[in-house]
Amino acid sequence: MKENEENIQGGEAPGEARTEGETPTVESLEGEIRRKTDEYNALQNKHLRTLADMENLRKRMTRDQADAIRYANEKVFLEMIPVLDNIERAILHADEKKEFEPMLEGLRLTLREFLGVLEKFGVRPIESIGQPFDPARHHAVDQVISDAHEEGTVVAELRKGYFLNERTLRPALVSVSKRPEGGEKTE
Repeated sequence: MKENEENIQGGEAPGEARTEGETPTVESLEGEIRRKTDEYNALQNKHLRTLADMENLRKRMTRDQADAIRYANEKVFLEMIPVLDNIERAILHADEKKEFEPMLEGLRLTLREFLGVLEKFGVRPIESIGQPFDPARHHAVDQVISDAHEEGTVVAELRKGYFLNERTLRPALVSVSKRPEGGEKTE
């Protein structure tokens, strides 16, 4: 035990004991320096990787926290959108009968205010008609044969879709154009 303590204090690893009076050679000292340098370099690399991992973890946690805050109200907005749909539907049907004009104006004002409030929180409608079909934003429920549109173009919107910030909150239900059976555009 005393020999191991002397070896450790003397800079030698256990098991590399020198006998008393033995003078270390230059080669053995150079070898020991190389081993210690390699050990130091390995520990330094491990330390730097650990620091980088910790920094990446901090950034990921900050990003996840920001996303959680940014999308925290997603469920509430999903519950509100059908109410918005019903207001829009009421306006559409009331437009047909002019006797409801005062009520219709109130509904339009309510709709504008409701859309303004949603927009403050990052909810905005998806522009669909005339756009190329995008499965991330649209849900196709019908195909319409059309010479007037490029294939895969949204030609009708059956239900509006909405974004929450950059994320699709609810996809739009759309009809998509399709070429006639020949596939050629006719003039």
